[in-house]
Amino acid sequence: MSTFRVQWDEKAPSSKNPSRKATTISANSAMEAKAKVRQRINISLKVTNMTAVKVGK
Repeated sequence: MSTFRVQWDEKAPSSKNPSRKATTISANSAMEAKAKVRQRINISLKVTNMTAVKVGK
């Protein structure tokens, strides 16, 4: 498994502007890392601009 840094913009229905969030997660690929993060995020939040970057070896 590799370590990925995942960043995304998260917007609640009641907020005016999205907020930038980030986390580090272990996964086999960037797609898997993004899917794992998406599962953790509240379903009512709008998520955009999600990127995953491999860090370390």
